[in-house]
Amino acid sequence: MRLAGQFQARSAKFQAGTDKFGDRLDNLGAPSDKLIGTDRFLTQSAKFQTGTAKLVCRSDK
Repeated sequence: MRLAGQFQARSAKFQAGTDKFGDRLDNLGAPSDKLIGTDRFLTQSAKFQTGTAKLVCRSDK
């Protein structure tokens, strides 16, 4: 039971950390900054997808 208690305490701490992280993101400034970040993320994930598609094509041959 002690282990379960420790686990719960840890996950509570983790949750608090996640909330703090969310607050920090909210405090980072103008929404336009966030949008730039989002655009970067989207281009990265698009690159990743094309890379994955290429990999799949290669493995088909």
